[in-house]
Amino acid sequence: AELTLRATMVTSNSALANINGELLSVGQRIEGYRVSRITEGRVVLYNGGDQLVLDVYQSQRASEQETGRD
Repeated sequence: AELTLRATMVTSNSALANINGELLSVGQRIEGYRVSRITEGRVVLYNGGDQLVLDVYQSQRASEQETGRD
């Protein structure tokens, strides 16, 4: 399944990411990937040697393109 970053919330002492509707913090796993870093609007995940970078803005653009196809 594709991972979609819906939102991030970063404060001075915590960081959360909403990926596919799940709230995750650094160190937690989703679809075999471990959340490595959460910054404003971006999350870095690792699965072994594979790095995956999710961007809120890319995710929004992708969903807008999908809904634009009638």
